[in-house]
Amino acid sequence: MNLPTFTLLIVEDFPDNRELYAQCLMTDRSCDYKLLEAESVAQGLNLCRLQPIDAILLDYALPDGDGLEFLEALSLQGNGSIPPVVMMTGRGDENIAVRAMKSGVEDYLVKRDFTPQLLQLTMRNAIENARLRLQLRQSEERLQASEAQLRIGIEVAAVGLAKFDYVSNLVTLSPKAAALYGFGTEEAVVTRQQIHDTFHPDERAELEKIIDLVLDPQGQGWFALDHRVVWPNGEVRCLSVRKQVFFDYAGAVARPSHAILAAIDITDRNQTQAALEQRNQELDSFVYVVSHDLKAPLRAIANLSQWIAEDFQGTLSPHNQQQMTILRDRVYNMEATIDGLLEYARTGQTDAQSELVGIDLLLADVIARLAPAPTFTISIDSGLPTIATNRLLLFQVFDNTIRNAIDHHDRSDGSMHISCQERGDFYEFAIADDGPGIALEHQDRIFELFQTVNPQKQANSTGIGLAIVKKIVAAEGGTIRLESQLGRGTTFYFTWPKY
Repeated sequence: MNLPTFTLLIVEDFPDNRELYAQCLMTDRSCDYKLLEAESVAQGLNLCRLQPIDAILLDYALPDGDGLEFLEALSLQGNGSIPPVVMMTGRGDENIAVRAMKSGVEDYLVKRDFTPQLLQLTMRNAIENARLRLQLRQSEERLQASEAQLRIGIEVAAVGLAKFDYVSNLVTLSPKAAALYGFGTEEAVVTRQQIHDTFHPDERAELEKIIDLVLDPQGQGWFALDHRVVWPNGEVRCLSVRKQVFFDYAGAVARPSHAILAAIDITDRNQTQAALEQRNQELDSFVYVVSHDLKAPLRAIANLSQWIAEDFQGTLSPHNQQQMTILRDRVYNMEATIDGLLEYARTGQTDAQSELVGIDLLLADVIARLAPAPTFTISIDSGLPTIATNRLLLFQVFDNTIRNAIDHHDRSDGSMHISCQERGDFYEFAIADDGPGIALEHQDRIFELFQTVNPQKQANSTGIGLAIVKKIVAAEGGTIRLESQLGRGTTFYFTWPKY
């Protein structure tokens, strides 16, 4: 068995006493000692300066001073820190004992009364007490450092803390909490009723009902809610509050003893959110009005061109007929662009709830809607997952991505393969085609509005579909990217959350 080893310094001017103390200590079976000896104050201080000492057995009377002088000099030498010391005295003197204890001595023994067992026990206790004090001091330092970091974090986060005492019905507020409730900017002690009096009149009754439920020992004992408070100057602020109640179960009936509350001011956030919602509503109204005002004349142009073609049927030259057809196609394309802009504006605003969506069935619906040419082949991996998600949004992503691959393919007998892999908390879907590919210089802007990289397809493309895809995927926390080389096809990858 490995015993702890301690370096122990014996400061004693009589050699016989030093040898006796050494024999007593070396017979201790609970630890080992590496013994050093000094016969004067000066020698003892020098040994303490040269190497670490775990403990000191110190004689009070020394030729060049006494033990108390040694302790004072050792404290100065060690910047106030000394190892555990047991002092030996020639006679029991309470005055010396008190002075020794005040100087940092752990214990003292009278030479004529000590036994080997007593010396061993006293020295072990002195070392152990010093070790425990060191651990306690280090723990306190770590706790103080943690508390300082916590205070900084609370200050940075602008969190107000309050302690409710249900015995005295008093509430101690941190400076930030006092400010949040309108009691000034210094730490404050107020009554519970004073806190309740700050509640907005429209919410006070409901809040007090919630508080009563929280104080019931049979309940959860906590709540999290947002509510308004009214400051003495009449200003209304909104707070987000979290509160935990602690109960005393010592008596026959459990009772609330105290609670800790944390609060932050969310007034500015709510005002910003309300302003943003108002702006979004105004933008939506603007988009719908503009789209209506744009689509109405477009329909008129389309109808007029159709009537002209019918009225002059047989008299228009083939070239003019072709121009009329191009005119109608451009009108229909512009109408599709407007519809795309509306869809883009609405993206992320759906309130549809999540549902279990089988990806294989979803893809079957998408492909059926797109109705690719019979010669165009689409293969799909087996074992695709079922996801709890917003079906409409995921349908839009697949619809636009697959449509893009079909529309921009350079052959009617092209092929496409759809696969899926797990990526942590996401599924990554891959849609790979064997089309013409996309040049590297065009790949960065492929997801921007009104961008298309195929001039031959420009007339029939709105350039909005992939922008919608990117917006939806980003709103769901996913990412989208592509890999492509000219003449070797394109693969679109997008991630979608599993849950």
